[in-house]
Amino acid sequence: MDYAFAPLPDHQNNPFYVIYRRMFPHRQPQTTLINQDGLTRVEDFLDHVETEPGLSRPVGSFLIASHGNDQGFIEMEIDAVSHQDPDGNRIVGTTYEVLVSADNNNTVEIPDALTNPRPAGSPPTAVFHIRGCNVGRAEPFMQKFKAVLGGNVLVSAPRHFDNNRAMGQGAFEYLGYNFKLIRRDEFATRNQVVAAFRDRVPAFTFIDGSAVPNANWNRWIPNNHGVGRRNLGRGNRNPFVNFGQQVEGQPRIRLGQFRHNDPPGVARYSYTLGLDADPGEGLNRADKHAARLQTLRDRLELADLFQPGHAFPEYERYGYVSVQDFVDGYRWAFNWNADAEEGPQLVCNGRRHVYVVIPAVTDPATDNLLFNYYPDNDDPARVIETLSALEVTNPPQFQELFQVV
Repeated sequence: MDYAFAPLPDHQNNPFYVIYRRMFPHRQPQTTLINQDGLTRVEDFLDHVETEPGLSRPVGSFLIASHGNDQGFIEMEIDAVSHQDPDGNRIVGTTYEVLVSADNNNTVEIPDALTNPRPAGSPPTAVFHIRGCNVGRAEPFMQKFKAVLGGNVLVSAPRHFDNNRAMGQGAFEYLGYNFKLIRRDEFATRNQVVAAFRDRVPAFTFIDGSAVPNANWNRWIPNNHGVGRRNLGRGNRNPFVNFGQQVEGQPRIRLGQFRHNDPPGVARYSYTLGLDADPGEGLNRADKHAARLQTLRDRLELADLFQPGHAFPEYERYGYVSVQDFVDGYRWAFNWNADAEEGPQLVCNGRRHVYVVIPAVTDPATDNLLFNYYPDNDDPARVIETLSALEVTNPPQFQELFQVV
């Protein structure tokens, strides 16, 4: 028996969680959705599975659904005690630092007796599956998550956008490519956006390693390239993607997305320096900005989270290779606050532009969608698992889609 968990934020209105809660109970192998009121954290989920009378144990594998990103973050909290920074401020969601605290607190270790001896038909080692966008790209986060769970289970997460869709008689999950460009300055025209994606070095590739054809960028990128989230395609209608078979009478479906600075947090970074004096005091405007910028750079070079030897440096989480690259990647505005309660501060606010093209991941050989469909009536003849089947039929492509540590 596998167990799944998808607690609902936003008063049960978040479609991502709603659809996974619909889908999980029909997943194969047999999966039980943990759905009790008051359970919201990974700790709650694991404690319930371990102690609730009547549940089948040992467990085959675990699944959670949580929004996430490639910076090493999931929306679901890990436990009740580890979400505080060194100053006692609350950390929302689970970051790498939260995992470090949880590892020290030993709050969510999975005991060996919960997963062994292995149940018949289960994988040789239990897997803790995370269904969340791009989490698998943050390998240090994945490795720390595995350590937090005790190191005796594997941890799996998508290396691409994790998507799902409701249908009339069931629901399906699929992945979307994470074709991303990060820039300090905004593109002025759509043609510049198309050219930048087309001419990127190295070129964007599909899961078989082949380069994305040049013509696809002009077909995918919408006329409106401004800030926001919209469908792919110049007419603001997503291209059709073939299922490769009939799914509830449909041979194909429109899928895909273009994002520019969406969600807004991807475009912003704020860092506060405690200083005795404003480094730009008495200077003209240009020199004041340069002095403040240099101070920011110097302080980041000394900050623990920005050290190259850190297991997951802050600049790496945001897509950069060094402190210098990080600082150069933003346009910075500075606010000197001599009267802050904590003492004089220089507040440094960075702005950048992040463009993402998210076409659906398809089988390179057929161009059919890779997906898992689960009907509400549990009819095994209608279950489709072209996505999960890759683990056996094409392991290299499966490893391009999912990080397993």
